[in-house]
Amino acid sequence: MSECIPFGRALKPYFMLDEKYVSVNNASSGVVCVPAFQRHLQLLEESEKVQDLQTRYRLPKLAEKTMDQLAELLDTSPNNLAFCFSATQAISSILLTFPWIANDRILTLNLAYPTCQFAVDFVQDRYDVQMDTIDIDFAYDRSELLSRVESYLAKNKPRLFIFDFVTSMPVIQLPCKELIQLCKKYNVISVIDAAHGIGLSPLSMSSLDPDFLYTNAHKWLNAPSGTTILYVSKKYHNSIEALPISYGYHIRKQKSPPPAPLNARFLYASSTDLPKFIAIDAAIAFRKSIGGEHKIQNYNYDIIIKGAKIIAEALGTSYFVLAPPIAMVNVEIPLRRMPSAEFFEYFWQSKNTFLRFVEYHGKFYTRIAGAPFLEESDFVYIAGVLKELCQNSPEN
Repeated sequence: MSECIPFGRALKPYFMLDEKYVSVNNASSGVVCVPAFQRHLQLLEESEKVQDLQTRYRLPKLAEKTMDQLAELLDTSPNNLAFCFSATQAISSILLTFPWIANDRILTLNLAYPTCQFAVDFVQDRYDVQMDTIDIDFAYDRSELLSRVESYLAKNKPRLFIFDFVTSMPVIQLPCKELIQLCKKYNVISVIDAAHGIGLSPLSMSSLDPDFLYTNAHKWLNAPSGTTILYVSKKYHNSIEALPISYGYHIRKQKSPPPAPLNARFLYASSTDLPKFIAIDAAIAFRKSIGGEHKIQNYNYDIIIKGAKIIAEALGTSYFVLAPPIAMVNVEIPLRRMPSAEFFEYFWQSKNTFLRFVEYHGKFYTRIAGAPFLEESDFVYIAGVLKELCQNSPEN
């Protein structure tokens, strides 16, 4: 594809979007690009025709090639990466198979994503592990947060600290590198929820040097749905297993020592759909063809700042932005109460769009996200939709 195609509406046909659908919620499920979608379908069709040959010989080799490209993008060795079918599988594999000792401690932050918190709750209930939480606001003071975390780590010596690269809702970017450095200083294992990571922002494992990190290629890299990449530092390759337990664990036992490679163990986890992971290569190629990561991320940020201003001015509210290139913005919505699920179901379908809301400190916010197929007119439309929602909601 030529780079001369301008970003905005002209790019929309290259994404799997209905022509009339306005997607400013790219951060939830993402939007797959047409080349990656077609690549996925092609591989599925080939697999159905020669199942055994594809499964046993061809797909694993293609998967290795895609993993090499992801390793280059994430600045690490492909040996440190594994495919997971969701961020939930990644955090579950880390926490539920880790060798816990009674009275170990886990530190989290109050804005952890729910499924991450559920995994922590399970470990706490099953293994007699203690959990502590540090509360932060989206207008937190960076130095104060680092000081509070360091004070906790020094005093309580937790086994593991879980925190986000960028939180989900409300959207907050954390001082990830500094927090990882504190973990190293106090010999605490770092687990980074970077579901919002690859494709959203440069993400270098060599620079960050976490112990564990997982990131969703389907959110910001325009890959097929359910494509999560798990990074594990070499030190911890043998500390976890892929869930569900499958052939990978058997191979590990048969070949131990030395154990089977990390990515091989995850490759055998049941339900792993290799065609969709292999199709990430088409998403990477597509993004290169329209200008590359830097250009895409800069456009995403610029358009979302313009969009947030359009919506906030129309609603008479405020918005909270993050530093570039994080293309997600919290916009305040003038609601008194959250509308019912029934109202939302009818309303969003009638408007051919969808947004999520969160109540935080007595106010309601929506999260809007940038994308290369968006332009200012899309946010003018969304502003009108949100004004109508606030006026017509039975609860308002």
